[in-house]
Order: sequence, then structure tokens, then C-alpha cells
Amino acid sequence: MADASSKIVPLAPASEALGRQIAHSSGRKRMDVLLSKENARSLIRALPTEDLYYLIKDVGLADAGLLVSMATPEQFQGFVDLEAWEPHPEGAQLQTDRVLEWLEVVRDADDEAYRPKLQSLDLEIIELILRGGLHIVDRREEEEAPRPPPRPGSEDLTWETTPCGNFYVAYTEPDTTEGKALRRMLDEIYAIDAFGAARLLSAVRVELDSELSEAALQVRTARMEDLGFPPLELALGLYARRDPKAELPAQPASPENVPGFQLAQLPAESFLQRAAGRVLGVGPRTHLDRALLYLCNMALVADRVPTHDDEAVRLTTARVHATLSLALEELSGGDEAVASGLLQERALKALFQVGFTLGLDLQAALKRALEGAGLGGEALASHFDEPERSGIEGLLQRRPVLARAVTEAHRRGWPGNPEAYLEEGEAPLGELPEGYLPFSSLAQLALGRQVVEMAGAAARLLGAGGALHLEAHEEDETSPALAARIATLLCARAAGREGGLAPLTPEEASRGLAALFAPDGALVLEPWRTLAAELTGEDEGARRMVARAFARLVAEVRPVYLAGDTPDPRFLPLLWLVD
Repeated sequence: MADASSKIVPLAPASEALGRQIAHSSGRKRMDVLLSKENARSLIRALPTEDLYYLIKDVGLADAGLLVSMATPEQFQGFVDLEAWEPHPEGAQLQTDRVLEWLEVVRDADDEAYRPKLQSLDLEIIELILRGGLHIVDRREEEEAPRPPPRPGSEDLTWETTPCGNFYVAYTEPDTTEGKALRRMLDEIYAIDAFGAARLLSAVRVELDSELSEAALQVRTARMEDLGFPPLELALGLYARRDPKAELPAQPASPENVPGFQLAQLPAESFLQRAAGRVLGVGPRTHLDRALLYLCNMALVADRVPTHDDEAVRLTTARVHATLSLALEELSGGDEAVASGLLQERALKALFQVGFTLGLDLQAALKRALEGAGLGGEALASHFDEPERSGIEGLLQRRPVLARAVTEAHRRGWPGNPEAYLEEGEAPLGELPEGYLPFSSLAQLALGRQVVEMAGAAARLLGAGGALHLEAHEEDETSPALAARIATLLCARAAGREGGLAPLTPEEASRGLAALFAPDGALVLEPWRTLAAELTGEDEGARRMVARAFARLVAEVRPVYLAGDTPDPRFLPLLWLVD
């Protein structure tokens, strides 16, 4: 299936102009502006379904009843397609309670709008809703209210006769919000067509949930394609590798079935935003916005992101923009004019693949460095200290990302600031933030390369044959990370213990500390320098890792000596002691 057709479908000029004008405002303000217009209903109905849906989500469903009620039945069906289906490995599954919730919002806002919205729903969806909350018995088969009840666990149900007189029905949860909404829905179905309602209940009794769900999902999938969400098999191609040096395919025509632009709004002050700002003219910019939205939708499908999850949609969209921005900066050499040309002339999917490949290349380089040192396993990152630990975890994710701990550590001088540990006596890093960022610039990519470099240096120190290596049978959840191994080995050597790495007794640790520090807190330099030379040789990266471990030990111990006291090894987090 092609990514795009040869036709651009514009919005109605008035609604597009207004939509772009208020796109960066809050959801509440956008709603108020729309509702204040004399032709509010026409403007709302001219908006793309996806844009109107995310406006409603931004405002909050409970406060956006007028928007929902003014929408066309087709838009409402689109809302259900976006809201009420939950991704699942076997295929998306319908959440019937959400359908009822949206119907009730319509009823509360405008009772007359309820019926056309109900009639817009697929018959399979209505049947699934009824099957999920209703027990049905054909009176022609049982002359009295059923005894025993037809379903296990339904002994306390209250049975009623339907208006047509053909069925006994009982609501599974009659007093809940969902149960009351279901009752109103069935009443409306009978009010529309009593004969049709009787036929519907007859079908509901014998239909299988699996068959109904499959049929409803097939129709929903086709409609989602009309909204600009490609099939899964096409969307997964977004994450294919692409050689950054290879020629990129030309930008296809704007997808015919993507008339919205809400998710194409770009982050301020990004390279992508500046390059897109150079795309002039309504036609070229509309073309770009359509392609951007289609790219974001492709990522939502590939990552199986629930379209009703506002935060997950926002994060996925931000990651798409970030990856695209990285690719543009890489391919243009930072020239915004060149990047603007790429946006207009080259396929955005291919540009995204270039940015994604840059992250994959970092991941591959990291794996080579770690595997070369014989390191691996689920607890791999626990061998390392921050920020390398978080950096490694981020790069090894299925979609490589940059740890916030790395960006903050770099702001504080990582990885080069622990070189003066003997003079400064301060640990180079304090507490670091959690979380991750998608790679969005060459500067961030450079930080990723530094993670690989420093992780490689740490891996060489931890690798087989080295003094800091622990055999697999010696490793467990209590095994120390790199800095603690270095500090423990230093203290052991200063205490006169030879051999490989092993936990210290408190007495050994005290002897080692006394040999490393003078009573006034001054460093006895020789043992520090001897171990540093033994561990690192000419390896500059390893030298930095050892220097940082020394700095942390100095920061923990020296203040105690300066205060006229003697440190108790049991209260020094960096030393590995026997239990």
C-alpha cells in the first residue's frame, strides 16, 4: 500500500484559517473561540475528526459536551474509533464503557443530538455493548421470568419485560453509571424502531463476542485508515534502518486521507521548527503539515499507542519531531535553508529513518564495547555508576534514548571534571534526574557518543582478567558497581592485602583508610597513584573513571578527618564490606 496518494484534500478555508490561528492556544481557549462564532456549528463540523477529538481531550470530556453534541454523526463515530479501542497483541479490543460515556455526554449537552450519534455507531458495537451489560431471555421459550437465571452469578438480577413484550431483560449492574446509560440506550433503540429493536435483541442472544469484535475491528481499521492511520504492517516499516549517506526518496504527494494538522504543530526553538518556518506558501506548508501528521500517526500505530492516551500520544509525537529534527541537522550540516529543502523534497518517513538509525548506531557501538569486555545480562547496567548507568539503560532500549542524568551531568562538567580529585577532594556529581529524552540534535548525539566512550572505558576496567573483575559465580545483587570496586581495591591494597577483589572486613577497611589519609585529612599520594597506574595504564577513559571513584572516596572520608574524627567504614557507602 502506498504511503500517500496524488491528491491534496484541503480543509474548508475558513475552518483551516481559524484552526491555524488558535492552534497554539489552550484547549479551553480554542473551544471558547469556536463556540463564540455565529457559525460555530458549521466550523466545528468542518474540522478534521482527529483535530476535534484532541481538542475535546485537551478541554476534558466533561467540559466539552457542546463540542461533542455539535459534531457530525461521522465525527462522533471517529471519536469512538479513537477513544474506545485498547491496543492488544491479538488486535485492538473495544471498551464499551467509554462508548456509553461519550453518548451520555451528548445527552447531557443536547438531548436531541443523542439519537443521530447513537445511530452513527456500527451495529456490532451496539451489540457488544448490549451483550456486555444485559441478560436476555426470549419469552417465547420461557413463559415466566427465568428460573434459574441463564448465567452463573446472576441470581440477584431483576428481570423486566421489553416494550415489545418478546423478551425478559436484566441489567448486570443496573445502579451504576454504566448500567443507567445502557438502560437509556436500550430505551432509545426501542423508541427509534421497536420491531428493529426486537430483531436486534434476538441477534444479540446468539451472536458470539469474538465474531462481533472481529467484524467491528475490521470496520474500525478501515475507518482509521481514512483518518490517516496506516495499517500496522506498513507502519512498522518506519523503524527500518536507512544509511544516512544513501539517496533519499522524493516526498510523495500529501496523503489524501489526512486532512488535519493538530499533531503537526512543532516544538518551539527546535531545528525542525526553524527549518519548517522557511517553507513558505499555503500549498507547500499544507503539504508539509499533512506529511507530518501522517508520520506521527504512523508512529502511533507502529508503537501501538492508545489514541485516547493524551500523554502517550504527546510523547510519541514529540519523539517523532525530535528524530526528524536530528536527521535534518545531520543531513544538512546545520544549514536551515538546506534542511527546509529536504522537508519539501524528501520523504519524511525516510528522514525519520535516518534519525532513528543514528540512535541505533550508538546502540550497536555500545553493545560492541560491552560484549568486547565480556559483559552482559539483565543486570548489566548495575555494574556501572551514574551517569553511565542511566545512559546505558537509555541506549539499550528498543528505541534508543538519551538519559536526562547524562545531560545534567554534562552541564556539571561530566565526563572531564574529576581529574583534579587530589586537589579538590569533591565528588564530581551529586543527585541526578531520572527519565529520558529522544535524541533531537547533534549535540545530544555527541553526548550519546560520550556515554559509549565512558561505558567502554568502564567495561574495560570491569572486564575479564582485570583486577576489578568478578567471576559470574561471584556476582549477585549485592555486588558493587565500578566506583565501589575501585575504592574497595584501593583500601585493600593500602591495608596490605594482595589478590583479587573481595569485600573488606571493617578492620581491614580502617587500616586501609589510615594508610590513605593523614590524621589531618591530607592524602598519602603514593598508594593512590600506584593503583591508578595499575588499573589504567595509558587508557585515558579508564583514567577518568578511576579519578572519579577516588574523588568520591575523598569526598566521603576527608571531612571526617578534618573534623578531628576517625571514619567508621560501616558508614561509608563506597566501601564493599563483608556482611
